[in-house]
Amino acid sequence: MSEDNDIINWHREEYKLLSEHYFHEDNYFLRTMTIYLGLNTALIAIGASKYFSVDSWLINYAVPIFGLVSCMLWFFSLVRIYHVRVTIEKRIKKVEVHYGKNFELSLRIRNVVSENASGMKTWPVAVLMRIFPVMLGVIWIFTLLRDLCRA
Repeated sequence: MSEDNDIINWHREEYKLLSEHYFHEDNYFLRTMTIYLGLNTALIAIGASKYFSVDSWLINYAVPIFGLVSCMLWFFSLVRIYHVRVTIEKRIKKVEVHYGKNFELSLRIRNVVSENASGMKTWPVAVLMRIFPVMLGVIWIFTLLRDLCRA
């Protein structure tokens, strides 16, 4: 009996720690999105600014290359966060299935887009958010190609 209680307590502690780590990853996800989106927005503003519109190597090549590299880093960090969250969710679900409703905790924080989004209400936010770095990366590639063709 005591051994069963120890196992239950161990699983309860594991569940608690997994839940805390899940919410920590959620905060990290939001911070990552904010930092990289802000950085790329600033780079686009610098590249599109009339103040910086002179033909300089820095604006024509360095800014798009830096933007492209930051988009790649952004994408890979989102993939890492996604896989960590999926792993945590799988383990939490195993514990919930094994012990029933006693351990249940709603982890559907940002997994689904709001009901108001037409046609996309079942798309996971993690998938939608990975579109941003790809989209901005394409913008940086076109900007770089445009400047290379102009040269």
